Amino acid sequence: MRSIAAQWARFGLLSECLGKGLRPKSPPILVMSLPRSGSSWVGAVLGHNRYALYLREPLTQSRIRAGSNSVVFPVERSQSPPVYERAATHAFSGIPMFPPSIVPFSKQWRLWRRWRRRVVVKEVNPLALDWLIEQYHPRVIFLVRHPAAVALSYRQLGWTEGALNLPLVEDNLPCDAREAGFWTRHGVFQGAVLQNALQALDGYGDAKIYRYEDICRNPIDSFRDMYDFADLPWNKSIRQYIVETTSEHTTASDSNNPYRVHRDTHAIAEAWRKKIEKRHVHKLREAFHRFSLSCYSAGEW
Repeated sequence: MRSIAAQWARFGLLSECLGKGLRPKSPPILVMSLPRSGSSWVGAVLGHNRYALYLREPLTQSRIRAGSNSVVFPVERSQSPPVYERAATHAFSGIPMFPPSIVPFSKQWRLWRRWRRRVVVKEVNPLALDWLIEQYHPRVIFLVRHPAAVALSYRQLGWTEGALNLPLVEDNLPCDAREAGFWTRHGVFQGAVLQNALQALDGYGDAKIYRYEDICRNPIDSFRDMYDFADLPWNKSIRQYIVETTSEHTTASDSNNPYRVHRDTHAIAEAWRKKIEKRHVHKLREAFHRFSLSCYSAGEW
């Protein structure tokens, strides 16, 4: 248990009883998106608040630590993976039985005035939304990013297998699976996952959708709106943190980190346009628009 970030969460059942007895504010906040959509940045900005209890991918990272490589996968209401469900129960109850990589701001988790703080969970499996909403009733901030930017990021990181071979993708391919290349598969993957997630959010009153590009263009106002929605107090230090994390001065190591939170927002929002061939954009767009989605219309490609 030495790897647990918060001291009081190292004692198993005793820690669980302590956490459940001293509950944080309700409801918890869930920041959800596909991987490579900016949720690390958004989660860190919300989690930076002194009244937040921030957890970075407690479900996903716990599952990976248990030996699974799948990040985006369907989660059935009646058959959620045990390690996933255990991590979710601890996360949304505000019990930080996780290593420091998941609990980056350990000082937030002191028991003193815990009732004034609100859990903020950042996750990257939109196919789990239906289950998470039913089980834990979070306030959802759902983040979307242009499909071309997401696909390019996957490509650059070498993430060309895994989720792209889900039955959800195979069943919706517009051609023979053997003929479908990366860009077609990624269009289907994103379209199918986003359609599933938006259906889960449809009619759920405690959710708000943000576009990554809109946040990049106006980070101060966008995050101020998010803070209001999340019922977290806004102050000058938060504003300064946003200014610092949207600086154009990023280091090489920062740029290569998939979980980086510092970025030149004005440059990064549309950077994909100079890096993807038009024929690949066409394949991606054609596959993505097989689904009934209002985000990213034809004119935005």
